[in-house]
Amino acid sequence: MASWIPSPAVEPVFRRKAEAPRPAASERREPSPLPAGAALDAEVVAAVRALAGEESRHQREAAVRRLLMRGVGLDSLIDAYVPAVARMLGEDWCCDRLGFVEVTVMTHRLQTMVRDLCHAVRADDAADADAPTALVVVLHGEQHSLGATVAASQLRRLGLSAQLSLGRPAVEVEAACRRSRFDLVAISVGGDAGLDSAAELITLLRTSARALPPLVIGGSLRVHEDDVRLRTGADHFCPDTAEAVRRCGLMARVQGAGCLRGRSGQGMTITLRRGLQR
Repeated sequence: MASWIPSPAVEPVFRRKAEAPRPAASERREPSPLPAGAALDAEVVAAVRALAGEESRHQREAAVRRLLMRGVGLDSLIDAYVPAVARMLGEDWCCDRLGFVEVTVMTHRLQTMVRDLCHAVRADDAADADAPTALVVVLHGEQHSLGATVAASQLRRLGLSAQLSLGRPAVEVEAACRRSRFDLVAISVGGDAGLDSAAELITLLRTSARALPPLVIGGSLRVHEDDVRLRTGADHFCPDTAEAVRRCGLMARVQGAGCLRGRSGQGMTITLRRGLQR
């Protein structure tokens, strides 16, 4: 399963404080190509990138339907193509091929696309009644919600019931953990600076909650797992959702209940098309 958080180049617009002057249109380079050796269909990558630039939601939904009809799988769109295009957008911004507003808007459209695709795997519909539950957290001040949205979708397709908490203060996350008995809390960190906020949340959770599930840090961090655990107090640092589920001892429960991935075939694609047409 693909990494649940895109690479550091995905959403750099939120970490760069000031936008440098952009070159004239005639001086800008062409959009960055697909990385060498990537096992992705370049035509599909181009189509996803094009729909990210499409202003009309109706046209974007039509483009998604065309991709599904040509046989592109739901998993591939969410786990591979959307992150690949997001990385390309981030690289284009860093190289001044696109501006702040353009990349922000296009990234938001990709996130909307993922949310629409995820209607086929909502927690209430996808998970069994006794399925493990997960809370995926993007803390207040972090702005990389696309990766967390993909992560929640991956967890649901593994068979968990996943809830998203985007941009909420630590006290609200703590309250949610007290109200609900989650089997996994995954905290998405977009960069090294985010580890401090994650550490504050984990400290709050450990001092206020009587019983806590495993706390997992996820993100494209070039830091050793032991360092992340020492700095934040997390139980695990694991960028891969399936590996996080295994480390938290939940895979057996998911497989025992019947993993959604085994049920996600043409029927799911048809349901998705109908949902997009409404």
